Amino acid sequence: MTTRFKIHKKNLKKFIYPESVAIIGANNVKGTVPHDILINVLNTGFNGIVFPVSPGEKSIAEVKAYKYVIDIADTIDLAIIVFPSSVCHLALEQCGQKGIKAVIIISAGFKEVGEA
Repeated sequence: MTTRFKIHKKNLKKFIYPESVAIIGANNVKGTVPHDILINVLNTGFNGIVFPVSPGEKSIAEVKAYKYVIDIADTIDLAIIVFPSSVCHLALEQCGQKGIKAVIIISAGFKEVGEA
């Protein structure tokens, strides 16, 4: 059975034109995916606010880092989760608690959890 739904432009706005982005899983290890994503967001003309989120870092690329996304006082339009599959659900739960409506997950290791 195929389920069809209509995507409205307003629902994609926070993905395409976010005013603030949290990079969850960012780190200071150059050459890693989380670090490279953060650096690319910072260096490619994004005009919004960037919040690195990392349990083990106080700052990343000279930007204050937060231990958890729920520690950020500001509103966040888009979260990019860059964690192993084993902890993605925890970050996603916090995004829900924070009221973040747009989330991109970049991960690996979901095959062993079975069919969706």
